[in-house]
Amino acid sequence: MSGDLNASAVPHENVHIWQGRVFGDTFFKKYLTWQVGGSVAGAAYAAYSGDNVADSMDAAGYTNNPFETQAFLSNSDPYNSYDSDSSLQWWRK
Repeated sequence: MSGDLNASAVPHENVHIWQGRVFGDTFFKKYLTWQVGGSVAGAAYAAYSGDNVADSMDAAGYTNNPFETQAFLSNSDPYNSYDSDSSLQWWRK
């Protein structure tokens, strides 16, 4: 990996560190609950809409995870930090 990629991940990961400090032991439980629940909801949405299953699961379970949304917004160019093709993605370029 290039040094630029690692440097750009630092602000994002620092947000997760602070989220863990604020929410304490419940942070990982909340994060995982959203990840699993969102992935299930994304799969159901894809089955209904005909969207790509992997993209829908990724958008609902990861991209739309409030903890990830906050972390992505810490980057200097947050909307280009992560791109999903799913119509479920909350924020777009």
